[in-house]
Amino acid sequence: MDLISEILILAGGGILAIILFTSVFKFNTFISLLTVSLMMALLTLPTASIVPVLKKGFGGTLESIGLIIILGTIIGIILDQSGAALSIARFFLARTGEKKAPAAMAITGFMTGLPIFCDSGFIVLSGICRSLARSSKTAITVMAPVLAISLYGVHCLELPVINDQRIARAPL
Repeated sequence: MDLISEILILAGGGILAIILFTSVFKFNTFISLLTVSLMMALLTLPTASIVPVLKKGFGGTLESIGLIIILGTIIGIILDQSGAALSIARFFLARTGEKKAPAAMAITGFMTGLPIFCDSGFIVLSGICRSLARSSKTAITVMAPVLAISLYGVHCLELPVINDQRIARAPL
């Protein structure tokens, strides 16, 4: 068997293991990813280099954007618990009308996605999304993708995210 085939089999097995751990066995997502990462490391790396590689990978991520992720998550929690996210959604729904609830959800996602990361934004706004879908009689299969696209759109287009990453790496 050639090297490319081995890599594809290992990658496919890793993906399958993550799917099984999270959906069939209902393991926590982080634990599933960490477990599969360790299994893949045991299969592909010399044993002595596994811990240094893990430390370098996690440490590099935390070093470059860890603080930004934590602060963005805190802002997301504040938006959620204070009712500000719901207030934003109601404001845009009042402007667009019930029949254009997906547009209100898109604008809400875009505006909320400016100060927080898209994954935190989706968690914060998913309950509001379900509520708007129910009240406007719009299918959740329409509203959820609209929310996701608006959050990822602002995440990909927003230059301050790049600048925040540069600031996080700047010496104090």
